[in-house]
Amino acid sequence: MIDGVNEDMLRALLRDSPFNRHFYSVQISFSRFMTIILDYMNHDPAIFEKDYHSSTEKYQALSDVILSQVPPFQRDNDKWSRERQSQYVWNVLNGFRGAPLSLYNTKHDGHLNNCLIHDGLQRMTAICKAFTDPEFSFDTKLGVLTMDDVISLMPGNRIPSTIGIEVKIYTFDSHVEACQHYIDINKGISHSEDDIKRAEDWMRAQS
Repeated sequence: MIDGVNEDMLRALLRDSPFNRHFYSVQISFSRFMTIILDYMNHDPAIFEKDYHSSTEKYQALSDVILSQVPPFQRDNDKWSRERQSQYVWNVLNGFRGAPLSLYNTKHDGHLNNCLIHDGLQRMTAICKAFTDPEFSFDTKLGVLTMDDVISLMPGNRIPSTIGIEVKIYTFDSHVEACQHYIDINKGISHSEDDIKRAEDWMRAQS
């Protein structure tokens, strides 16, 4: 037993862990991921009404909005190689759940449709690439398949609605609190020291 430390103190420490913070959870089907995720972001609804020359052009417009909803403390979205992006999306199509993506807003925003990307930017970028890059492909036991190939081989030429991704939505008192939570859940785990320093520097600059 460490002097001055008891079970109640440990229990409180674990209870207050950033991993136990309250959040709202939603399951989004992969096939509708881009259109639904935009419902949680501040965007011009006219983006859905515009006439596009192709589905790729439409998805690119949606992707541009989604990937612009990034707070300044986030790392860049170029950390994953093309191969890693492909493997992640292929895993999802195979039923992989993995860690949820997360968005956040602040109490000042007051609405769930003013969210920014909190955690999972690399994964969200990979999903956007799957819908916007015609050359996005998977190295499978059946050979190299593009996203269009996979969809054309599925029943009804569509991705089953059962294939989905969990998204957590947090509400913080401020963007600084969101940044601290971002640091707490990623430091020493998935982010480099430079990534964490970028977030810490931004947070210090707000004080």
